Amino acid sequence: MDKEYIVTLHRKEDLEKFYNEMKLTNFPLVKKRPLSRNTHYMMTEEQAERLRQDPRVWGVEEVDKIIFVTQQNNNEPYNLTGNFWKDDTIPPANVSSFDYQWGHVHCAGDATQRGKNQFGSGSTFEQLNTSIDVFNDGRNVDVVIVDDSISYDNEEWLSPSTGLSRFVQYQWFNELNGLVSSIDDDGQALPSGTITYDTSANIPQYHGNHVTGTACGQHYGWAREANIYNIAVTSTWPSGQSLGGLLIFDYLRAFHQTKPINPATGRRNPTITNHSYGSIINMPQKGVDENEQPIYRLDFADVTLVRFRGVVYDSNNPNPSGWTQSGLEADCGVRFGLPNYPGYSSAIAADIQDAIEEGIVVIGAAGNDNLLMAEVGDQDYDNILGVNGVGNFFYNRGGSPNTPDSGAINVGSLSKQADFRRSTFTQFGPSVDIFAPGDNILSTFNSSGLADQKYSAGNFFYPINGTSMASPQVCGVIACLASNKIRFTQEDARGLLNQFCIRDDMTFDLSGGGLDDNTCSFGSPNRYLHIENPRQSVGYLQDTRGDRTSGMTFPRFSTYYETGAASTGPSGNTYTFSVGNSGASHYTITGTDSTTTHNNSTDPTINCNAGDTLVFQFSISGTHPFWIKTVGTTGTGNAVLGSNAPVWEGIGLEGWTGTHNAPILFTQALDDTTGGNNQVTWMQEFAQAVQSDPSNATATLTTCQSGGHNAFVSDPTLQTAIRNFVGGTNPSGAINNARFTIPPGQGETYVIDGTSYPVMGSLYVPVGLTDTIVDAVVVFHGTVSSGTIGQAAEDMLDRFVDTTVTNLNIRDKIVFAVAYPQDHISQSDQYNLSGVGTEQADFLMGDNLPYARAAVEWVKNSLDSFISAQGGNKEVGDVYLFGHSQGGKLVTKINTIDTGLVGVIANAPGPIQFDQTCSADPGNTSCSKVIAIHDAPGSRADQGIMINNGQQTLDLTWDTTGVTPGTYYYICQYHIGMLGEIVIS
Repeated sequence: MDKEYIVTLHRKEDLEKFYNEMKLTNFPLVKKRPLSRNTHYMMTEEQAERLRQDPRVWGVEEVDKIIFVTQQNNNEPYNLTGNFWKDDTIPPANVSSFDYQWGHVHCAGDATQRGKNQFGSGSTFEQLNTSIDVFNDGRNVDVVIVDDSISYDNEEWLSPSTGLSRFVQYQWFNELNGLVSSIDDDGQALPSGTITYDTSANIPQYHGNHVTGTACGQHYGWAREANIYNIAVTSTWPSGQSLGGLLIFDYLRAFHQTKPINPATGRRNPTITNHSYGSIINMPQKGVDENEQPIYRLDFADVTLVRFRGVVYDSNNPNPSGWTQSGLEADCGVRFGLPNYPGYSSAIAADIQDAIEEGIVVIGAAGNDNLLMAEVGDQDYDNILGVNGVGNFFYNRGGSPNTPDSGAINVGSLSKQADFRRSTFTQFGPSVDIFAPGDNILSTFNSSGLADQKYSAGNFFYPINGTSMASPQVCGVIACLASNKIRFTQEDARGLLNQFCIRDDMTFDLSGGGLDDNTCSFGSPNRYLHIENPRQSVGYLQDTRGDRTSGMTFPRFSTYYETGAASTGPSGNTYTFSVGNSGASHYTITGTDSTTTHNNSTDPTINCNAGDTLVFQFSISGTHPFWIKTVGTTGTGNAVLGSNAPVWEGIGLEGWTGTHNAPILFTQALDDTTGGNNQVTWMQEFAQAVQSDPSNATATLTTCQSGGHNAFVSDPTLQTAIRNFVGGTNPSGAINNARFTIPPGQGETYVIDGTSYPVMGSLYVPVGLTDTIVDAVVVFHGTVSSGTIGQAAEDMLDRFVDTTVTNLNIRDKIVFAVAYPQDHISQSDQYNLSGVGTEQADFLMGDNLPYARAAVEWVKNSLDSFISAQGGNKEVGDVYLFGHSQGGKLVTKINTIDTGLVGVIANAPGPIQFDQTCSADPGNTSCSKVIAIHDAPGSRADQGIMINNGQQTLDLTWDTTGVTPGTYYYICQYHIGMLGEIVIS
């Protein structure tokens, strides 16, 4: 029996041909709707079923079965009436907690209420008293805020209808660890234990609370009936746990898969997630702040190259506007002064794609760096920035998780300006999906904000800015749209945003539209968030596709991570690989790992289990040092050092005013490196002693004879004794190859002072003396010619321990002075070092720290080797490397060294830069300081044991016992194309 059916096509372009075919096959036409892809025909159910197999056909539905009823439970509208706050010429402290955030009226109001060119900062009005309606409230939707820890007891989380809290103190680890371990083995150890959530009165973080208030708050937010969940990733919960980047989406997927059926709807709630955070790459360190926290910053001098649209620019091949800071900003969109740049991860992108495929909605902040965010595969996607000490990295791909290839909905920030321009800080470009209000957004806060008078004590609010504030606007609106839907996916969310957004109403390119214009569009979508009911009272949800130029999931560019890669067998195996190269393009690797056999494979992924040992044997032509790193960047940074490597710490030593020389400098250094509170006294067998009092960083010498030991000891109390040995029995002269016999004693420090090469004695412990303990040994060389300084240092080290030593226990410290050539500085010079901070930072925290570290590591390893070869009870403590720099002269000295102690420095790319002039007085070339680094207490147990990282001749061995599972990288020091992954399960 024929019935009326509606035939719906996927594409309008197929309609005409389809009409003709249906006419030729004698299907009775009931209704042709030229403006629609739907056409009505009479047919049997058998004919309808055959027609459903046509790839052009979306659906064939019987008309009588399409019944329209009022869906009252789909719509729970609410009204907001009051003052909507956007800015205030009066400071923000005068804002009322009864005000609404301006995002409400901008996204739910009409054009008059939005008030273009009137409603905004410094415009006709900055606040608007009006009324808006929001069509739905997010009931029966689960919103997960992936952010800081969130307080559970905030009154903003109360339901307006029931007065009960909507915050779920969910136990992610107790509930899901069993499933997470089987879903997606990213190799990260799973956290465990019961989670304790913080209180609003005590929570130290504000970011997560603010984001949650915008998405789900009953006053500041949108989805005010949604259930609220929290995953802490950028801070820990009070109980100490947090989730690493490679575990976030494993837990979200497990949560989404296992949530119970909601009895109110008969189905599982949709899962809407907000991600107002991003991965970062730290820029070069420039020192520390007043809280001893590192200061990172990109300066023009740090940039080594820029690859922009396929062309590599550097100082030898400048960009069109010139190799200057302003030129790079204008031509290439490089941003200076940033502490970090966005970091990209293909592994996290793959995780997000898998989560979206399973039905999770992922919304995130585009980023706050004012950087172009390119589409996958376009001309800017592979733009690279090279930074000294950091390496080369893609700078127009955004920061994980919200990258162009992840499928996340990336939200840019709309400013508080009345002309509806983008915020000056927001990321922009074709991979920003939509803009939403992100400037001056009122929401919940911690105790550093303002007391929220609507609620009881312990609740706070405050206005802040960022794409972090724009993303939850979209998250909250999407949660309202998802209420009570039978199905709600990422494509539904993307389609509805595109369907109801306001288009072509933003203002761009106010200063020319170039990359140095902080209102530039550069391919950004001209659309911002708008909310309205997709079906006013009846009907069914229309799935409207987005208009991104690349697909959500495909192509998966540079996705090296495979979902579900599982461990294949026990750990403890050794895998050996032969490594060659194809010019400067690729490494070629032959060998078998835990899952795959590689036969001359190009940059293959190496798989193993934690506890396995990887051995790489090299046959490489050219210069292509092979590094294993935690980040896939060129250079020497981010290297896996292993638990057998020192944990480095930089030390800046105090300066003083007064005549001084090497012994006083080293006294100061030794005191500072051993705690800074000791009185250090120099003693000499045949001379008066000199006291330095580091408590006030002052030392004065009446005369300055050899070794500088003619000052009066005002306090004979010895806390640390330093004996100075210059060879032989005469303090003013040394005997060639003399050796100094250590008398019985404990807790003394000995100084070997080579005043003229090759005059050098060795430290000697008589055979009959047992368990002599030496706190520290300072090997110091004084006046030497530049041609022999390195040889002198090496010779001192060679003679450091006599071959007859059997019972020397070097306890606590080894202090090894790099250089203090006395011919660099006049003894009558006066130095005031108290104001010299920037140069100290340049050495200790800047690009040169790795080279100095290398020198200290060389000393440490050499001392270990020499001393351990003697047997007995011996150990080497910390090694300190310090020196004195004045007027750049030390740079000249070090650059002449080609062997010995600091040969590593001389052969490293670029010279080591000590201070050149005094920061307080650039013309004063006498400015000087003492600087030191050493291996600090600590461990790299999570990096296994690494031998010979960063070379291409000796076998590189990595014992991964104790290594944190995850993705590591092997890469050439100089060529970013020679890059592969090591995945440890």
